[in-house]
Order: sequence, then C-alpha cells, then structure tokens
Amino acid sequence: MVITLDEELIMTLSKNISKNENGSLSFLNYQAVHRLIKLAESSFDLSLLTPERVTKYYAEACDLKLLYGTEKIDDHVMQSLEELAKEAEAVIKMHRMQEGEVVNYIENFPSEKRSALHTATRDFFKDPMTSIHAREASKQSYQEVEKLKAFMDQIDSEKKFTEMIMVGIGGSDLGPRANYYALQHLQKKDRKIYFVSNVDPDDVALVLRQAHLKKCLVIIISKSGGTLETAVNEEFIKSKFSEPIAINYWQDGDIGGFHA
Repeated sequence: MVITLDEELIMTLSKNISKNENGSLSFLNYQAVHRLIKLAESSFDLSLLTPERVTKYYAEACDLKLLYGTEKIDDHVMQSLEELAKEAEAVIKMHRMQEGEVVNYIENFPSEKRSALHTATRDFFKDPMTSIHAREASKQSYQEVEKLKAFMDQIDSEKKFTEMIMVGIGGSDLGPRANYYALQHLQKKDRKIYFVSNVDPDDVALVLRQAHLKKCLVIIISKSGGTLETAVNEEFIKSKFSEPIAINYWQDGDIGGFHA
C-alpha cells in the first residue's frame, strides 16, 4: 500500500489543528511544507534499499545510532526538512520547551496551557538545562529514578520474581516496550517480560496463560492514574490473581505482586 500526501487533506487537517497563542496558523504557513508535499508525489522506493543507503542516512549521539534510511527520504527531502526546521524555529522552540516555557495550547481547553517538561526525566546526565523550572523538574525526576533503583535492587535481592507483566497504553506502553526491545540483548536468561496494551480479552488471556503468575510482578503504568483501558486491564489481571484455583495452587500465599 502506498500512502501519499494530499495537499487538500493537509489543508483540512491544518484547519483543525489549534492556533497557538499568537494566532499563527500551522504547517501551511511554511514554504518548505509545500516543497515536501511535492516531493512526496514521487517518494523513494524502499524496495531499492541498499547497505550504502543505510550507512548514509543515520545520526549518532550519546552512543546511540538512529538509522532512518528505511524511511522514504532522499537528499532533497532532507534539505527541505532542514529548511522547515529553520522556518519554524524548531530548535529555538525546543530549547524554550526544555527550559519550562508554556508550549501546550489547545483552544477551549485552559487545562492544557502548561509546560511540557518530559525531557527533564533524562536531563540529569549531561549538560542539563539551567532554568528554575527545568532544574526543579530534573530534581524530582532524579529522586524518582533513585527510588526505582532501590526498588529494583530489592527485587533482585529477594529473588522472588523472574517475570513481569507491563500494563499500559499509548506512550505508557510504547516507551517501555521500545526500551525493552532496544536492550533485549542484555536480558538475563531466566527473565521474561509480557506487555498488555489494549482491552482485548484474548490478548490479556494469552499473556496470563503464558506467564507463571507465582513468579510474576505486574507493573501498572499511567501518567494520570486514571486511564480507563489500563484500569480495566489492571482489575482483570487482579481478578486472576484472586481466583480460587490460584489460591489453592499457591498455598504459601505468595501470588505475585502489583506495583503502580
């Protein structure tokens, strides 16, 4: 299936995207966007992928490599994307966001008028931001990481759990899942991880059939603490830990653990 960008569709989407506080419109204000739309009409054929292309299109930072040669880009697309970043002042806006300025605006939703300091969770390794808001957010994040390290040390020392079920949805699922796959080569041989990210009962049931619940730690991930799909899965999994057949099997009363 080939997906192409349609200018009329982008125009429609653009009208539905909120204006920011100074009233400027979104993407269609930028000339580079129109060049990208034109380039998308004859995008790169990924069936022509070669090792040379993979080594050409990559970026590297902090000992991590990003390989983007498998995307439908070429030199012209990359040049237009760079021009778009300059037009939109993307780097300047990124620094403002990282310093704690209010960057979220959704019309008629005043609760969304707030900072977006997600980067603070990894801003205590190298060259941290220096604004008051950013430093405070980084401090709080560091405290949480230290708590997590202590918890992990406790789990390892108790040797109680060898399996884990991660329950989340959206970014709360994709973030841990991406980290797991990236670091899977370091996984200990006796450890297993399962992911539950939707309310399909077959999906959850399959995980529960595969997992050894007596040795299983369940992690519930939700930024708000009230995500409906995650809450449904949490209650369903809890019910499985409480079933009479489980209680009878685990006579020592050790039936795994829940942590949110």
